[in-house]
Amino acid sequence: MDAGRQAGHLSPAATISPAASKPARYGAADGDLIARPATLDAIARYYTTVVQGLSIQARDGASRAELETVITCAMAAWDTLATAPAAS
Repeated sequence: MDAGRQAGHLSPAATISPAASKPARYGAADGDLIARPATLDAIARYYTTVVQGLSIQARDGASRAELETVITCAMAAWDTLATAPAAS
């Protein structure tokens, strides 16, 4: 059995790779994202979860329009997430 799978389910550690938060960290370093490191990880986990959910929905027969509605909702959160001031 795959190390990331147990009884047919992915373990939490297998659901997001460290590389998933790398673009957010680059954005923060460039000043494009104003968020503390824990928030960057949460943003990466959020969008990884959305993409995984889209994959499952597509597999189960969701229409393109239904998937695009989810994407629109997820992207509506981007400005709020990406510009949240870092806590001191």
